[in-house]
Amino acid sequence: MRTFLTILILVLLATGCANDEVLRAAIEKDLRTSLSTGDSRAKVEALLQAKQLGFSFDEFNRRYQIRIDPKDKRIDQRVIMVYIYLDEAMCFKEVEVKNSYTLL
Repeated sequence: MRTFLTILILVLLATGCANDEVLRAAIEKDLRTSLSTGDSRAKVEALLQAKQLGFSFDEFNRRYQIRIDPKDKRIDQRVIMVYIYLDEAMCFKEVEVKNSYTLL
């Protein structure tokens, strides 16, 4: 039974992983193209608002956090997490975009 569940989980994840990676890479490329090192916090927020991305700001880690939910629904819960980091002067430093997967 354990082997079956392992195989089932792998198959479920594999069915959408390739498309998820393409979307993740496209989001990362778009943000890296739109932002330059040293851009102001106001510019970062203006970009996120223009793209209508809901976000929060983590003061402790000096980063914006964005969760992008897929439009299609599958048994596995997946989201794309975007982290936009600012430096000590509160200017754009780097962007990190990750696929995140969990099961029900």
